[in-house]
Amino acid sequence: MIHFSDHEKELITSLWGQADVENICSDSLIRLLMVYPWTRRYFHHFVNIHDAQAIIHNLQVKSQGKKVLHAFGEVVKHLDNI
Repeated sequence: MIHFSDHEKELITSLWGQADVENICSDSLIRLLMVYPWTRRYFHHFVNIHDAQAIIHNLQVKSQGKKVLHAFGEVVKHLDNI
């Protein structure tokens, strides 16, 4: 179990509160798939992620990025239970 100090929890919560999750959610996964193309094998169920333009416009990628960052936001809300 990870034990954060009150100051660390405050910093993490404050930083996450400043994040524009709706705008960065798909960008983070898009960047992962483009910079590290071998990670695409973990998303074999996504169709049409063979090149940069296909990845950028893929609705499955955008949706998955949103799910991941919203889940991360839930983690930030429960830092005492990590």
